[in-house]
Amino acid sequence: MLSKEKIEEIREKINIVDVVSSYIPSLRKRGKNYIGLCPFHSEKTPSFTVSQEKGLFHCFGCGKGGNVFNLLMEMENVSFIEALKIAGDKVGIAIESFVGSSPLDSSPNKKLFSIMELACKFYESHLDEAAEYLKKRNVNDPKVFRLGFAPSGWDNLLKFLLSRGVKEEYILKTGLVSPRQSGSGSGVYDRFRNRLIFPITNHQNQIIGFGGRSTTNEDPKYLNSPESTIFIKGENLYNLSLAKDFIKKQKIAVLVEGYMDTIACFESEIKNVVAPLGTAFTVNQASLLKRFTDTVVIFFDQDQAGILASEKAEEVLRGAGISVRIATYEGAKDPDELALKQGKEALEESIKKSIPSIEFRIRRIINYYKTNEVEGKVKAAHEITKLLSKEKDGILQDEYIKFASKLLNIPAEKLEAELKNKISLFSKKGSSEKRSIPNVPSIVKEAERKLLKLALERKEVIQIIKKELSIDNFSHYKDIFYHIWNLDSNDILSSVDDESSAKILREIALTEEPAENQEKTLEDCIKAIKSFEIKRKIEIIRQSIIKAEKEGETKTQKSLSRELLELNEILRNMVR
Repeated sequence: MLSKEKIEEIREKINIVDVVSSYIPSLRKRGKNYIGLCPFHSEKTPSFTVSQEKGLFHCFGCGKGGNVFNLLMEMENVSFIEALKIAGDKVGIAIESFVGSSPLDSSPNKKLFSIMELACKFYESHLDEAAEYLKKRNVNDPKVFRLGFAPSGWDNLLKFLLSRGVKEEYILKTGLVSPRQSGSGSGVYDRFRNRLIFPITNHQNQIIGFGGRSTTNEDPKYLNSPESTIFIKGENLYNLSLAKDFIKKQKIAVLVEGYMDTIACFESEIKNVVAPLGTAFTVNQASLLKRFTDTVVIFFDQDQAGILASEKAEEVLRGAGISVRIATYEGAKDPDELALKQGKEALEESIKKSIPSIEFRIRRIINYYKTNEVEGKVKAAHEITKLLSKEKDGILQDEYIKFASKLLNIPAEKLEAELKNKISLFSKKGSSEKRSIPNVPSIVKEAERKLLKLALERKEVIQIIKKELSIDNFSHYKDIFYHIWNLDSNDILSSVDDESSAKILREIALTEEPAENQEKTLEDCIKAIKSFEIKRKIEIIRQSIIKAEKEGETKTQKSLSRELLELNEILRNMVR
């Protein structure tokens, strides 16, 4: 079995700087750390920091970070076990013998992947039955996509899998068969019948599900595998395993709506193409794409539903920090039909002429309202400034104000004023929501941060913090200190599961600061936190005294006054 000790041995032996340098040739030493351009987002000023001493990397721009295994998983797009193998090979530690009995290999998921592979081969063996349909749809090389066909009949696949020794309970878990409804007999039946089959893979090229397209007029036109332990629609993209290298090379991805659109593009030499899986585009899918590129062209259907879907996908992508362009076209309902009617040149031209998503939305707003009339022009102006108020980049805001000004024939100053009003409105709303949060002095936040820095550098500091303070003493980093309080190990960074906390800790650990007397810093930070806690208690007691005085509770008032004197004395002694 692969032990924690073996993982730790690999982590200690491998040089994270050497590994990072193989991906980022620009990596240079600066102070104790190394710095270079981040491979995960576009930047001109280096913010990607690596610590050889701590075995960590962190980008202060996009927030990505972790240890050498996290880096290999991201850069090579592999699982933890595969990253471990790569790292082990680099330091001469073969881990195959350890992995054989690991929980990963003994998990039911491995069986499900094997069943999916068997099913795919079964469908592929029947592909000839869809030859006429594929010819009509102009699919030239179905083997690239491992397309197959599910023959008519209720149990063809079921019998095939059972004959290969697969238990029915596992076939059910894959979603390849469905249980019969009550009243129609017992047992199960094939989910896909008389359909063209599209295998769905994860980005590691393991089959996780299937999509089926009716080759007749049978409803529904498209049918997907149900979600399972290996298949979650919102976390995967069709064709990513084939497209990922092309996306990385071209630094751009093309997002279409369906299987046939994907195949039409791929066979037209647009190989950086992927599609969601029959559901609205998700944050997880955007994060998946972000691993490979920071620019996406949305190439959806041109009907109303397609336009609305593209706007929703655009919001999700932009929220993930991805630059978005929109491809438009005429004379076809979707990219597949465009390729059939006008050829691959039409697809290439549409993508080439794609426009920034904000420009697309501004043009759509103007086309929607009757801007040749005053009322329509005013409504369009309000919609456009509302759209731009969500844009964080001030330069982009200015440029699109000028762009909209020309299209609407409204002075840019008027639109700028309206934009400022909307931004001010949102800011006031945000401020009123924040007022209910108790104010923590910046000196206390800084004291907590410095304590974390010391705890990351010196293991004995954790015990000193536990001795001098309690969880309730912390405000800004309370969740992280709560985690430290319950640690069995002294290794804080490697034991934090929450990514937001891990990100904060990496930033603290990798921020270089002027040399200080650590003992004095430790003492001052503890004193600052204790002082704030006493001041907070003093304020609560003062309020209670005022209340007791108003209600005539003399005994309570005297007791609180004595407590107040004691706390003030403790505070004076701390300041000395």
